[in-house]
Amino acid sequence: MAQSRDQEIWAEAKRNNWVIITKDEDFVVLSGIDPSGSPVVWLRVGNCRRQCLLNWFGAVFPSILDELAKGERLVEVI
Repeated sequence: MAQSRDQEIWAEAKRNNWVIITKDEDFVVLSGIDPSGSPVVWLRVGNCRRQCLLNWFGAVFPSILDELAKGERLVEVI
């Protein structure tokens, strides 16, 4: 899916009941257009190395899961 367009990723995620985890605001826009689509976790972290991103994400992951379990369709993580 790395070479796929946003619309293709959106459709595939919706079809398979996946959660989209992204730094791309385009998926936030798509969630507003198609509220029946997949939940979106919008990571609002600046550019950083992979390990830094993984460490940051690991720390916030439990709260992300809580929000998704509550039925949130858009989880913005700052």
